[in-house]
Amino acid sequence: MPVSTDSYVPGAAYLGSYPLAVRTITVVSGAGQLAADTVIGQITTGGKYKTALSASADGSEAPRLILAEAVDATSGDVTAKAYCSGDFDAAKLVFGAGITAAAFEAALDAADRPIFIKTLA
Repeated sequence: MPVSTDSYVPGAAYLGSYPLAVRTITVVSGAGQLAADTVIGQITTGGKYKTALSASADGSEAPRLILAEAVDATSGDVTAKAYCSGDFDAAKLVFGAGITAAAFEAALDAADRPIFIKTLA
């Protein structure tokens, strides 16, 4: 998918020390209402995204990106922006059940993704 770095204004979770990149993704129908800064995983079949939950078994259990805007995918697929690069404040991210900042960071390291999670004092 193409990555964009044009004039996008990031949310409060972005810390600004590492370059921010945003990409357009599809949130799968039935994912419900998702807040900006929700940690999302990619469904293996079809490549769409939903909230990363550790109990999922469809590929989305591996957190991959951070949703850059609030969406409502209750009754249909929704195109949305997601962060694919940058450094973020762990306290401002929205994690699904069983996903922690440490688990997200480990998944990002394993996938060699340039998203960095920081815990501020």
